[in-house]
Amino acid sequence: MNALEYAKGNPHELEVKKRLDTQMTDDKFLRSNVTIFWLKQLFQHLWTEFRPGFIKVLPKNFDPFDQTGLIKKFKLNGLEYGNWLSQEDRYNYFLSFQIALFDLQSILQFGYNLGLNKTIGVAFGARGKSRASGHFEPDTFMINLPRYKEASKFKNIDGNPVFSKIKVIKGMPVVVSKTTAEVKHILFTKTGGVGTFGHEYGHSLDYYFGTYIEQDVKHGKYRTLTQGWSTSDTPDIGYREMSMRYDVSMIIHKLIWKNEKEYTKYYAVIKKGVQNKTLPDYWIRHVELFARAFEVYINHKLTEKGIKNGFLVQNKYAGQWPYADGETLKAIIPHFDSLIAKMRKKL
Repeated sequence: MNALEYAKGNPHELEVKKRLDTQMTDDKFLRSNVTIFWLKQLFQHLWTEFRPGFIKVLPKNFDPFDQTGLIKKFKLNGLEYGNWLSQEDRYNYFLSFQIALFDLQSILQFGYNLGLNKTIGVAFGARGKSRASGHFEPDTFMINLPRYKEASKFKNIDGNPVFSKIKVIKGMPVVVSKTTAEVKHILFTKTGGVGTFGHEYGHSLDYYFGTYIEQDVKHGKYRTLTQGWSTSDTPDIGYREMSMRYDVSMIIHKLIWKNEKEYTKYYAVIKKGVQNKTLPDYWIRHVELFARAFEVYINHKLTEKGIKNGFLVQNKYAGQWPYADGETLKAIIPHFDSLIAKMRKKL
């Protein structure tokens, strides 16, 4: 039985057709063994929460279930899935990630080379660090997005579960935690690595172009375009304007300084926290300042296009901790525009 025959004869025909949700032609559908596999699963559509208008994102005739095709199209190194991910989880993470790639491409215009010549790979629930919402591995160039959290991990101040229900045990009503499966639609879209891909991709650009394209010949010690883990308030801005390092150093400089004597409102709050030891110096490392600014920049560009993608970026910046305020963002946008244009020419 081919895919079309399955769709016509299945008692859940409408559900099956809705699951496709693309502009794929009947002929393409007919020949897609990958598609028929996914259609038979009847998984929850958790990915639809992230991006309205999925049908408008993908190119015509693009098979949304073809993982090999996606890796090839975006020149990725590969994808990994953790052992604790179900097939439904993989389905939803893959589709959510796929839409994020197309939206990111619409901003960066890298000719679909978001994998930076097969350098960047992405792992879902496979390599996550404890308590981290996502991380980038400079040695492997893997972006790691952790799996959603278990329902039982969420407790109220009184110790009772956040996601609760009443269960009768030995004739007595008892408050117990709902299972992860019962509230998975909430956990999948609100916890784990959701909204962090933009941030981690900012790290990958920093390391890729700093390591392979425009090496640090001036200082001879940074693998990044930024000055790595430096926490200096005075980043080196003495680069040629035609270089990528100039734009990156100016982004860092303008995140820190409003004028020659005054910190930006954004940086002043973080700096004070580091000084009084309520925050670790992680928050003022140049690599982190850049990555946070990059995700705000991407969110700004998406907003200009009328796009919201909650898997790619968090959609809740507007100067909220720990992100740059509107005045600071306005100052760095021209340098980001210049930087992305220079990167585009090097790919």
